[in-house]
Amino acid sequence: MKIKYKKMIDGACPPTRAYEHDAGFGLTAVWRRLVPTNGHGYDVGARIGQLVIFDLPAVEMVQAHTLAESERGKNGYGSSDFILADGDECTG
Repeated sequence: MKIKYKKMIDGACPPTRAYEHDAGFGLTAVWRRLVPTNGHGYDVGARIGQLVIFDLPAVEMVQAHTLAESERGKNGYGSSDFILADGDECTG
């Protein structure tokens, strides 16, 4: 896949990978900035973010009357074991 980009500022670095198999492309600063709340900042060329591109599968949620057994079993909902309290309702 090829993605086009346009340099809007002279001297701006293109998004680049540090290593061939990196998932993200490094994004760098084109201006020097100071964060007023803590006095820290970054200089031109500082790595300030990453661009990660991935394909999202098309999914459809389908309500079922029964589900296959899983390794989790009846140990709760998600990783927090969240269970609705009596009288609480989910939205939807």
